[in-house]
Amino acid sequence: MKNHFLWTDTICGSEMAALMDKIDWTLTEMGPVIDWPEDLRTALTICLGSKFPMAIWWGKNYTMFYNDAYRPMLGLSKHPYYLGKSGKDCWSEIWHILSPMFESVFLMKQATWSEDLLLEMDRNHYIEETYFTFSYSPLYNNLKEVYGIFNVCTETTSQVIGARRLKIARAMNQESKTVQAAAAQVLQVITENPLDIPFAILYLVDDTSASMTLAGTTGFNNTAKCPAAIDLLSPVGPLAILAASVFHTGKAKIAANMEELFTTIPSGPWQQPPASCIVLPIKHQGRNRISAILIAGISSHQIYDENYRSFFELFCAHTSTLFTTARVYEKEHQCAESEQKFAKVFHSNLCMMAIITAKTGAFVDINDRFLAILGFSREQVPYLTIGNSGIVTSPPVDSLLGAFANSDMLTNCEVELRNVANHCYTLSLSGSLVTLNNTKCILLMALDITEKKCILMKLPN
Repeated sequence: MKNHFLWTDTICGSEMAALMDKIDWTLTEMGPVIDWPEDLRTALTICLGSKFPMAIWWGKNYTMFYNDAYRPMLGLSKHPYYLGKSGKDCWSEIWHILSPMFESVFLMKQATWSEDLLLEMDRNHYIEETYFTFSYSPLYNNLKEVYGIFNVCTETTSQVIGARRLKIARAMNQESKTVQAAAAQVLQVITENPLDIPFAILYLVDDTSASMTLAGTTGFNNTAKCPAAIDLLSPVGPLAILAASVFHTGKAKIAANMEELFTTIPSGPWQQPPASCIVLPIKHQGRNRISAILIAGISSHQIYDENYRSFFELFCAHTSTLFTTARVYEKEHQCAESEQKFAKVFHSNLCMMAIITAKTGAFVDINDRFLAILGFSREQVPYLTIGNSGIVTSPPVDSLLGAFANSDMLTNCEVELRNVANHCYTLSLSGSLVTLNNTKCILLMALDITEKKCILMKLPN
């Protein structure tokens, strides 16, 4: 027997215990297992039998042992090669972080604690953004000297990144009053969170859907490397063609031809720049229309998996809401401005003007000039209709309103008016259909032709 000691005699069902039994420890600096310190063998028994991730680092070379639960943390590039080998060599890419902790345990004989610590590990043949919560506790040899470290740990990568991405989504909840302000907010959120989106380019599609304009970038030194505008019907250049294709298909695309797309590739917070980017359509909510195109870098330290894809979908959904809300604000603002301009012209016009509902003839608004001739006060307007205002039509009022059932216009309809003071006028009414607050109305314009009518009546036939 190689070791004169079998871990599988006391620990059943452990893959790592079986692997340790296959190693001829007499050929290593550890020597026969039977000669290992009792404290080490006890710690290894606890480690190998535990369902919680644990590792042991022993001796000046930090010989590494670990259990089944710890094994996935080593990924594809470190297991099983580093079992029984130097932990310093195993984690060489993060040794500058681990080494001070190890030295502290050896010198101070006290345990350390780290929570959600960022470690840039190379465990799957690429540098990966990982997070761990762990402790290092001292282990003693037969001379009661600190000669090893007991490591209890748990990986928190998915929790940390998941919480960070939700925070990014929440940051998109502030309303913007203009599309440009919404675009600036999107770019600012990305700028403040480069770990998931190392760089971004945002284009806004114009109202005709024939072209789009660069709203801004993040991660680049300047915007000159990106087209200021893209013709969606005849795009020129790799980046423009890619963006236009996503606009026309409405489906996101991942591109790996980074050197062809960009003169320089921003690296973001990492030394290694992204190897790919994703082009995302931002859709207008409630409409089958794309309002923006977002080109986003994919982190070189993360695998583009289902969680990453879901994050981009969530980000696009929040961006869509932001742009849709901004466009509603802009439209409301434009309508309010138009209404103010119309109201100014309406109320100051020397011509008599009124707005009535097309269904009942109730007055919605009336200018001072018209109101003065009718003889009513402003407070009485809500109770006025074309029927009780003193206007007598021939044909009757119903016929006047009915005229708009088949036509949007009414021209020079002569009516008689007997106002509150019992004064008589002859008016020439013209009108057109308008829609106010989703209600069909009639905009009336009236000319006082009383004097003209009297003159004509006095003329000989």
